[in-house]
Amino acid sequence: FMCMAHNPSVFDGESYSQFRPQHNTMFFAHVLKTACVSPGAIIADIGAGNGNSTLPLLALGYKVIAIEGEASMLAQLRRAV
Repeated sequence: FMCMAHNPSVFDGESYSQFRPQHNTMFFAHVLKTACVSPGAIIADIGAGNGNSTLPLLALGYKVIAIEGEASMLAQLRRAV
């Protein structure tokens, strides 16, 4: 286990968005169908980051409450939605 303090000069929301692969919508469709979560359900995306999970969930018809506490990630999330 390694714990690192947030250092904005090393990591920011823009870099994360540029290099992090996007989640596949079909992955979420499969997981939520298997879990019997119906489209239209409300899902909490805690630590939503840049919206990498939020956007596929919205595309599938879920209502998403996205929670993000890091300012640069929140800015990316707001741009994405």
